Amino acid sequence: MKLAAEHEYGIYAKTVKNNPDISDEDKKYIFDQLKANFEGECSEVGMYLCMAKKKKEGTITPEELKEQDKLRKEYIRLFREGFKSQLKTIKVVDEKGNDITPEKLKREKLKN
Repeated sequence: MKLAAEHEYGIYAKTVKNNPDISDEDKKYIFDQLKANFEGECSEVGMYLCMAKKKKEGTITPEELKEQDKLRKEYIRLFREGFKSQLKTIKVVDEKGNDITPEKLKREKLKN
């Protein structure tokens, strides 16, 4: 039995919420499992992409637009955090092997 597609926004409302063939206990379980799929960094990106698709299709609601903006801001924050972390692992050397890493980057490395 297939109940939902991962990263499809609103799938619970479409397939489960008002389905008389699904018990309240099963509805709660399904909802909790769907919610668990969307928790964490990757799921937020997936939700953001799903809402971007809905916006492009012209089917996004005002509430979803607000959620998309929140998710976009979180995505950018996580991207910047990860990129900054990667930069801190870089060492720049010239052709002679001398460390020419910019001082600003060296200072950032020392902070951690």
